[in-house]
This record gives sequence, structure tokens and C-alpha cells, in this order.
Amino acid sequence: MEQQKFLAMYDVRGIQSYIFRTNKVKEIIGASKIVETIIQDALESAVIELNIKNHAILSWENEEALSILSDEKIQVQVLFIGGGNAYVMYASKQIEEMVLNDEYSWN
Repeated sequence: MEQQKFLAMYDVRGIQSYIFRTNKVKEIIGASKIVETIIQDALESAVIELNIKNHAILSWENEEALSILSDEKIQVQVLFIGGGNAYVMYASKQIEEMVLNDEYSWN
């Protein structure tokens, strides 16, 4: 029996009022890029800590396929990060909780 996948949306849009407090395009773009980088770095740190880096697809810009649906080795796949949101698909709810909490060891 195939295990159901788990789609998570992380939302940090609350920071947008801070980012958009200026009307300077360069500052807005820079702040948005910083938020995107923080999300990417946090996910990468978690999969490294959990020793599942080789079973994660964290780069989403050039990904065309949902590899996680056809390759059972893939445990985490980033679908999109931008605009204060991140969409990440996990092989299971348990893996999502492990990445989110980053307090378990991967066996």
C-alpha cells in the first residue's frame, strides 16, 4: 500500500507589512529575497540534521516533475518558495513533523 504524501504550506506573510513599509523597489526585492533565503536555509539545515539531504529536492526553480510522487526514496520536495510562502511535499506527515521540529534523528 502506497503511503499518502503530505503537502505543507509555510506562511510568513505577516512580515510583508514590514517589507512593504518602503516604496523603494530595491529594498522590497532585497527583503523578499532575504525571507526566501531564510526559508530555504531552514529547510536545508533540517534535512541535513535529519540525515535525509540525499533524499530531498530543495531546488524548485527548474523542477518540472513531482519526483516525490514517483520515487519512493524522495522524502522532501520543495514545490515553491516566494511571496512569503513555501509549499513543500513530504513523503509522510511524520517526516514533515521531523523537519518542522528538527528534534528527531533519522534512522
